[in-house]
Amino acid sequence: MKKWLLYFISIALAYGLSLKFGFFQDDFFHLLISRADSLSDFLQFFIPDSSSWIFFRPLSTELYYYTFTSIFGLTIAPILMHLFMLMLHATNAYLVQGIARRVKGISNSSSTVIGFLYGIWGVHFMSLFYIGATQELLTMFFSLLSLNFLLRKKYLPHLLMLLMALLSKELSIRIPVFIFFYLLLVGRSLRDSLKLIVPSIVLVSIYLVLRFALGITTPSEYVMVFSPFTTFATTMWYSLMSLGMPEHILSFGLSGGMVDLASFLRASGFIGYINLGSFIGLLAFIIRAIIRLGRSQPLSILALAGIWLSSILPVIFLPTHRYAHYLDLSSFALLTLIFLSVTKRCRPIIIILGILASLSSIYIDYSTHWTVARARIATAITERVHSDQACDYSTWYITGSEYVIQEVEYAVLWDNFLPIICSTPVNLVYNEPSGIEYYQLDLSESDLEIQ
Repeated sequence: MKKWLLYFISIALAYGLSLKFGFFQDDFFHLLISRADSLSDFLQFFIPDSSSWIFFRPLSTELYYYTFTSIFGLTIAPILMHLFMLMLHATNAYLVQGIARRVKGISNSSSTVIGFLYGIWGVHFMSLFYIGATQELLTMFFSLLSLNFLLRKKYLPHLLMLLMALLSKELSIRIPVFIFFYLLLVGRSLRDSLKLIVPSIVLVSIYLVLRFALGITTPSEYVMVFSPFTTFATTMWYSLMSLGMPEHILSFGLSGGMVDLASFLRASGFIGYINLGSFIGLLAFIIRAIIRLGRSQPLSILALAGIWLSSILPVIFLPTHRYAHYLDLSSFALLTLIFLSVTKRCRPIIIILGILASLSSIYIDYSTHWTVARARIATAITERVHSDQACDYSTWYITGSEYVIQEVEYAVLWDNFLPIICSTPVNLVYNEPSGIEYYQLDLSESDLEIQ
């Protein structure tokens, strides 16, 4: 309990600003498909083809949004959902330190530090600032529970937790591979490791067969590109973000796999130098760890590399869908690698570098990330709609520059926002109507909350 509290406090200090943001963007769609006026509607959440949504994530979407909004209402729910996300992430950090402690060569104190650094690591930014990304947190939670039950030889709960992870996000198909490499890491034989993951492979295979049998629609951003150069570039970006660089670094890519670090530093200022410096320090320790362990523990290096790669393998061929929060399992592999080779004398340096990398990354992403910008826009629009009692009008006349109108559209997704905010249908128009009473929503740069 003391460790969990330590993790929760540190995570709240690092990510606590997320508590002030409400619903935005896909949240409104999730709210729309999570409505249930009867038991029949509720049960529809768990039927794959009952919704027009391309995904099937009933635990992390329909059930999640329905539970909080039906109990607490639309006004209070976002705050409590963000609080739940912080608590859930603290639990994940606690579970991470638990599986780290089983690794030979990782002491109890080292595993505690691994859990602490995992909790504040910058890769979790979107998972904690975007309610819609709670899917990533729940997937990690059920995945870690699944592994824990397997290690305790409780095979039915192990498969049940894996099923819960699959019902939270499709990315959970990576879990059997992660478990396999983890078992190798903690000293299980190749044969034993393969034997233990057979039931989970069967479950994942059944899940995939059923999903494909029901039909899967693939939007453009999820179309895989198998170009070697594109795959190398995606791996490079994930490597940079694994070691503490913010997701904002993606904006400074150059041709040929180069990164415009000079522009990154100019845009980020002093915090950018702190971030880059801590990144270089962590990279030096990673290289040192690989060299030191390469000869003495080659199997550990292979297993940790397998964990790192397996966590991003399902998304490594998606060049337009690069998000740092896919690195949740990778962070465990990276931190474990460092602490397998670090001496007690160097441990404070690692902690300082980790804290600096994480906090600087969070600060930069907080200033630049699209989730923060769109959350602010959605909050401003929602407050104005309520204060103007706009839902009393059946027609809304939207005015403003094309750019501002488009940005607001991204932030609120009108077709989903309006049914959630207004109980009666609203018709949006962009040309001034005549002969009817209407509400005029004049959008300006101030609505974008540009800072």
